Amino acid sequence: MMITEKSELKQYAQDYRRVPVAKAVLSDAATPIEVMRRLKKVSRHCFILESVESQKYWG
Repeated sequence: MMITEKSELKQYAQDYRRVPVAKAVLSDAATPIEVMRRLKKVSRHCFILESVESQKYWG
């Protein structure tokens, strides 16, 4: 499911306690940890899911 409008998000929020929100950020200006620090200033209900480029380095 992909929601692109804030009004759709608000509509789902009426029926559910939690609504997942995701944003892909491609940037060299901020590391994932820096982004997390910024999000934590706004809400304590946030976390990061990172993908692995190669299973060679996984685990």
